[in-house]
This record gives sequence, structure tokens and C-alpha cells, in this order.
Amino acid sequence: MSQKRTVQRQPPLRGSELPDVIQQWLLALQTLLPLIVFDTSAGPEVFALPNPGLNNSQTGQTNQNQEIIVIKSTADVNTVSITGAVAGTVILTSQYAVARFKSDATSWWVVGIGGSIAPVIANFANEETPGGAINSSNLIFTLANAPSPPKSLELFYNGLIQKSSGGDFTLVGLTITFASAPTTGSTLLAWYRY
Repeated sequence: MSQKRTVQRQPPLRGSELPDVIQQWLLALQTLLPLIVFDTSAGPEVFALPNPGLNNSQTGQTNQNQEIIVIKSTADVNTVSITGAVAGTVILTSQYAVARFKSDATSWWVVGIGGSIAPVIANFANEETPGGAINSSNLIFTLANAPSPPKSLELFYNGLIQKSSGGDFTLVGLTITFASAPTTGSTLLAWYRY
């Protein structure tokens, strides 16, 4: 992996492409925060955010407000995929694309992005009516997508939330199996991430 951490050094420049104020800002930024620069000319890169806990030697910071900035420095078709944030994988796709992460000592949060990036964002299903006959005898219903994570499924039967852990139903992939069949004329609605 061609990753390097740059701290308290003048940022690399090509001639005078960047104005002085930007050069000063980059230098100050490198002084204050861990900056990780990726050269993707040899191929795509994957960077896993380190443990967000206290006294992290990888970031050089010793409090719960750790920050990391990741930059893709090369102009090519390869990407930098950053894993480990609550929002999911963040993918830097263009030269000078930037992602900034902050830790609360338990998780990494995306707090800033710039340039051309492609964050992987969860899709949501809202007020979906599961497929299947509501006829007082059918136990099995099907969702349009498999909830991911499975615990994101909120299933309502006539306005009352159902609990998978409470024995109201089980979920396997797209399939919901009720412990007792919903009665004829009832309403089933589902909300979930996928």
C-alpha cells in the first residue's frame, strides 16, 4: 500500500499552482491533524480507519476527538476506499479528493468530504407492504430487499411494532415468517435499510 502520513511538512506542489493562502492552509492543516495521502498510480487502495479508542498510536492523538484526513493525490482511474466509518465505505475517485473523519472514542464519523467522492450510502425502504396474502392463515411474507443489517427492520402489524426478539416473527433474507398469521383485513408495513 502506498500510503504515507505527512505531518508538519510543506505540502508538495507543482510550481505555483496553488495560491499562498492555500499553501499556508495546507501546512497548518498538516500541523494540526494526521494527514494520510494515497498515490493510486499503481492500483486501487483500501484504508481501514484505526481503532477509534483512546491513546491511538496510529493517529498520534491521545484524546477522544481524534481526526484523520485522507487524500487521493493522483489523477488516475484508481480509487481509495476508506472503511470503518459509521456511514459506511467512502470512496475517493479523483485527484485531490478528500475525506475527513472524527472519532468519539467508539466510532469514526465522516465530518467532511471534498472533491469527487462516492460515499457508499445505505438505501432505505419506507412504508413498504410486504408481499403475501393477509388471510388469517398465511405466515410467510416477502420484502422487496433483504434488510441490512437485519435488525434495521421495523415491522408494524396494525400500527403496533413487532419484535423479532420477542417471538412475533423471524427474518431470513427477504422472508418474514410470523409466529401467528395476521388476520384478514390487517395492515403490515415495514421500514428498513438495505
